[in-house]
Amino acid sequence: MGKVITTAREQLVNKRKNAKNIVIAVMDKYFPEYEKIYKNIFSEGSIELLKKYQKK
Repeated sequence: MGKVITTAREQLVNKRKNAKNIVIAVMDKYFPEYEKIYKNIFSEGSIELLKKYQKK
């Protein structure tokens, strides 16, 4: 059972990493200067800023 849980966790970690890489690629394309303002684009402040100005 432990091996199954470890494998499932590794798969989730990889999916999360891939999703973050996609977000970073999109941000780099549309907002190339964004990472100069926010070193970690997944920080709380960065997420709040993006939410505040999201297109509805």
